[in-house]
Amino acid sequence: MDTQALIQALLNELLQIVITIVIPFVGAYLVSLIKKHLTAKQIEIAKNIAGIAVKFAQQSGLANADKFQLAFNTVKSMASQHGIKLTDEQWTSLVEAAVNEFKKDWNTVTRTESVTPTPEITM
Repeated sequence: MDTQALIQALLNELLQIVITIVIPFVGAYLVSLIKKHLTAKQIEIAKNIAGIAVKFAQQSGLANADKFQLAFNTVKSMASQHGIKLTDEQWTSLVEAAVNEFKKDWNTVTRTESVTPTPEITM
């Protein structure tokens, strides 16, 4: 066997070893990347559901503690329909964040509406 053929055979063998070692790591990395993306997407859906549940509870006319419980139960029910499962602590955090966002939006709307409008000028 000449030198060039020997080098070619060694390079082929080395390439097969590298591929055998690298492919599983690349595959595992891609799977974890996909899982992270799906989890982030599910969290975004859960946040949206929490916002809807809080608005629903706000319109119920219940006392604040009862509104929270209604929003909490609603968000868990709606999320389960989308296959999203979180702990009660995580749901509580999402509902509280949605309540704070609702209050912030409400205060912005209230402040905007309380500004005295410019009088109309008639000619």
